[in-house]
Formats: sequence, structure tokens, C-alpha cells
Amino acid sequence: MTASMKLPRVVIDGRMVSDVSHGISRYVRMIAKGLADISRLEYEPVFLAAPGMSPYFAGFETVELRTGFLDPKEMLTLPIQLWKSKAQLYHSPSFSSLLSAPCPWIVTIHDMNHITYGGQLERVYYETALRSFADRAKAVMTVSEFSKVEIQNWNPKLKPEVVYNAIDPQFLKEGGSIDSTLQRFGLERGNYFLCLSNNKPHKNVGTLVRAFLAFRSTSEAARKFKLVISLREYSEEPGVVAAAGISDADAHALLRGSCALAFPSVYEGFGLPPLEAAVLGAPILLSDIPAHREALRDLGSNEARWVKPLSEQDWTVALTEASSRPRRVSATSRAKLVDRYSVKKIGEAMDRIYRRVLKEVEPETLK
Repeated sequence: MTASMKLPRVVIDGRMVSDVSHGISRYVRMIAKGLADISRLEYEPVFLAAPGMSPYFAGFETVELRTGFLDPKEMLTLPIQLWKSKAQLYHSPSFSSLLSAPCPWIVTIHDMNHITYGGQLERVYYETALRSFADRAKAVMTVSEFSKVEIQNWNPKLKPEVVYNAIDPQFLKEGGSIDSTLQRFGLERGNYFLCLSNNKPHKNVGTLVRAFLAFRSTSEAARKFKLVISLREYSEEPGVVAAAGISDADAHALLRGSCALAFPSVYEGFGLPPLEAAVLGAPILLSDIPAHREALRDLGSNEARWVKPLSEQDWTVALTEASSRPRRVSATSRAKLVDRYSVKKIGEAMDRIYRRVLKEVEPETLK
């Protein structure tokens, strides 16, 4: 490509990114960080962002849109914006789907939890809008081999490529004192469990709360422990600290000061919090499900406490063990995880896919 030719524009939807992160938000942010580390791109990334969220995509052109993530109006406003942005390729890094677009597109489907655990509206959306959108995509990605199989069982036409989540480099930094964070939450170092989750059915937080209450009833020492959950629910339960909207900085500090992270999901496409806890060296109690086993396959056999997801008794035992004998992740295993889930690798993987698809669609985008 000569210097006089304009680079093709790849528009990436980042409207779900906010100051309070979740899995898809972090996925998009790590794509941006990974692409920023590539010395020379053969295309120009353009990120769509919610108002005020452009700083998360520093170094790239950003278009702030008032149409929110999964707002029905996006079916109209996004194609218009893609046309205005002169997009040669559009990447929807979530299940947000369009009826049509003025350019080819690719899509990342993280998991199939809405089919099994969602309501009627979510299932209808997957079976109509997402199925049609994915069928017509130039490439489909997902975040684990487990999700790849799930997607192919749902739609055998699709051939998903696995692009793993990445660990935010910020989580690898030691950071300052955590005392001020613990003070704000009314906590003492090592005397609380942390659950970073949401209130969706597959997250199974209720089972963990009931197990925690059973644990607290076992001894006077157990009653000194608290359970911090990133939800508004369960605030009336003794010992439960309901702390909705935990920022990334607070999550980092709370993980470092916790007795253990407890992550009870019955289903995940990947599961970032256990990975982030592991790389910080925090003890982890997590449900024994395929996605967790895949994401944390670098751990030694005794470096995590695997729990039957729906067994309150098993969770109670796990909490009891962790309160006195926490299992910690070794430096060797932490290094393996950092290497496997690096920002560099997610950036290189997406760069390969963007370049490949742009070459495939170049004739039709230049018509």
C-alpha cells in the first residue's frame, strides 16, 4: 500500500465499556490495548464508545454514540454511523446484532448462556437476530474451546475461531496501599471473601450466600468473616457486604486483601475474575465447570479449590478450609497464566483476523 492510499477503516463496537467493567467490556478494552502495541497496522481501528468513555481507547479514533448498547435503536443508528465512518469492516465483539450494514462484519459470541439460562426475550433474540447476523458474518470468534463447541452445537454452520480473553496489564501492577479501600468497605485484611459477579441465574450467587451463612454459624471465629459481593442483593444477610458497581481499582485492592475469591457460576464461557485473582496470587474457590478448567489449566492440582457448583455443603466446606488454610497460586503458575492470556496475544490474534477478512472482502468494499 502506498503512502497516498488511505488505510481501510475497521469500526469496533465499544459502547458497552464503562467505568464498571464486565467480561465483554474488558474483552474490548484489551483488544484496544493489544492493537495499540502493534507497531504498524494495515488498517485504521475506529472505536464506537458511550459518552465520556473515549479515554479507554486512547490513541485511536473514537466516535461517541448516544444510542446505548443493545438499545433497539442501534438497528438503525449503527448502520448510519458505519456509513458515516466509511467502514470497510465492522466488528461486533458481543451478541449485539444488526439486520444489515453498509459493510462486511465479523462477530464475537462469548457464550450461549442466554439460550440455557436467559428469559424468553433473550432466547428469541439469539435465535433470530444473532443467528442471522452470525450466519452472514465474514468471521465468528469466541473466547474458549468450550464456547466454540457450544456455538457449533447451536448453529453447525458456524466455524468459530478462539481468541482468548486477556489479563489487563493494570492487574499485574502491585499498586499502592489497599488500606484505604478496605477502610471504605469496612473490611479487615484476610477476614473476608470476595465474589465479583452479577445477579444473572447462571452466576449462582444465592448458593454461595447460603453456604456463607452456614459457614458463619460454625464458630465464633467464622462469624468474624464477611462476604463482599458486587451486587445490591443480599444486603440484609448477616456478614454480607453488598457493594454494587465495584470499580476495577477497587476490585484489584479487594482481591489482594481477601481471604479468597469465591466464584460459584454454574456456567461460563470463560470467567475472568478467577484468572485475575490467580495472577494476583489470591486464593480461589471456584465452581468445577468446563470453562474454568480450561481457563485455569496451568494451575497445579492443589492451587485452587474446585467446588461442585450447586452443593451448598461443598461451598461451606470450601469456605471453612480457606478461612484457615488458603491455597495459593505459585509464582510459576502465575507466570504461565500471564503469558497465555497476554494483551499482546489478543492484539496479534485480532490483527490477523482483521487483515485476513479485509483481504477477502476488498473487492466488494471497493465497488
